[in-house]
Amino acid sequence: MKRASNNLILGLYTGSLLSSVLNGDEPKPLPEGTDLEELYEFQLSQSVANMAYLALKKLNIPADKLKSFADEYKMTVLREARFELAGQQVFEELEKAEIPYIPLKGIIMKKLYPQESLRSFTDYDIYIADKGEQVKSVMEALGFEVRKTAEYDVAYYKKPSLYFEMHSKLFEESYSFDGYFENPFNKAVLQNDSNFCYLLKNEDFFIHLFCHLYKHFTFGGCGIRQFMDIYVLMKQESLDYNYIERELEALRLTGFYNTVKKVNRVIFDCEKPNKDILEICEYIFSNGTFGTDKIIALNEFNNQSKNMLWWKAKYFASRWGLSYSSMKKRYKFLKRLPLLLPFCWIHKGFCVLFFKRDVLKAQVKDIKEYNLDYSEYLNHIWKISGVEK
Repeated sequence: MKRASNNLILGLYTGSLLSSVLNGDEPKPLPEGTDLEELYEFQLSQSVANMAYLALKKLNIPADKLKSFADEYKMTVLREARFELAGQQVFEELEKAEIPYIPLKGIIMKKLYPQESLRSFTDYDIYIADKGEQVKSVMEALGFEVRKTAEYDVAYYKKPSLYFEMHSKLFEESYSFDGYFENPFNKAVLQNDSNFCYLLKNEDFFIHLFCHLYKHFTFGGCGIRQFMDIYVLMKQESLDYNYIERELEALRLTGFYNTVKKVNRVIFDCEKPNKDILEICEYIFSNGTFGTDKIIALNEFNNQSKNMLWWKAKYFASRWGLSYSSMKKRYKFLKRLPLLLPFCWIHKGFCVLFFKRDVLKAQVKDIKEYNLDYSEYLNHIWKISGVEK
């Protein structure tokens, strides 16, 4: 509880700093006894240390004590400039190749912040329907290489740190709102200065970002930044909230929508929370930007099993790639001699003991911490958050 309580203090203070930047207010002074290094580590884990810096430097704190914050701020300015330049190049080439596309999430959100570089991100997300090979040719011509492929997504990477994710589907079928975005171009508008660039209509952009928040919150958890995106969007007076709320109700997201509004009033508007909202805030502050592996793992347990010991064994095997399909990638001869699989397990076990002992210890420690109590805690958080699972 001590750590959670400390996270609550750091989280609520961080929210007040971010709010001061967004609303042009004077920042609140540091809470008594605040450790700046600890505050920095917390904000870094939430991907908001760069933005908090603009508020902290107004508090007459010596520059040397804010060096980590300042360095992070400079780094995100540089990163955003790199992404902006690369993004323009990618968009130009997609236009030349006559490939319709929809920029998503952070590409659009950053324009709503006081400075575009304040909305940190690690990749550009773009929707492109059924143009895989064509897109690959475009990206490779620009110096990108395929880093990861999934059923509906391809991630491209270019040194030193440029990631572009090309999506042919916005949500997996397991989400109730998947059908809503079955054809995103139907909810998008062609831009006046382009023949192939579409943007989601404002209200549907909000709904997409909100569904993305829901996805992360219920899959692996998420931190302050994704809630801040909704807070920033809800400051846009042009949005038709009657439409938004009607659509969210049809998607069975009204309960969570009402919770997010309450949470944001507590984090960014300093409203006094009730007991449930306080618990939800502690949960958010205990996560990183996109949650934790522990929550993802326990979600798998909730969905697949009620035998914790058996699930732990299966989870450990999957994390270490002990299935036949995984092992045959490392031991090519298994395709011809599958009966040798147990001997390959023994060989891999010795390799791990000798060369990855620290990683193994960490994995075992994590798995030991997975228990039914924490699983029940997650279910409790989702229940009071209005999540319908």
